[in-house]
Amino acid sequence: METALAKAQLNEDLIYTRLLTLLSALVVVVSSVVLAVVSARILLFKIARPARRIAVELEKLAGGGADIRVDNMLLDTELGAIAKAAKPSAKT
Repeated sequence: METALAKAQLNEDLIYTRLLTLLSALVVVVSSVVLAVVSARILLFKIARPARRIAVELEKLAGGGADIRVDNMLLDTELGAIAKAAKPSAKT
């Protein structure tokens, strides 16, 4: 009788452990997806788009254009430094 009771308890514990494992895996997957989305947005909006805009303006400057518009000159990043270098008359 005790063996059957112990076996039932072990089965119950096994089900509980499997449920916790599944829940933990679900939390890890959801967290990973959220982190990937946030990272992609940061990469796109803070790095890729400003770099593309600055590249277009630098191409105009290289082609002899004197009037360029660089919106990212106020950024305190490498992109801001590139933008400032592209427009020497920019005030810091």
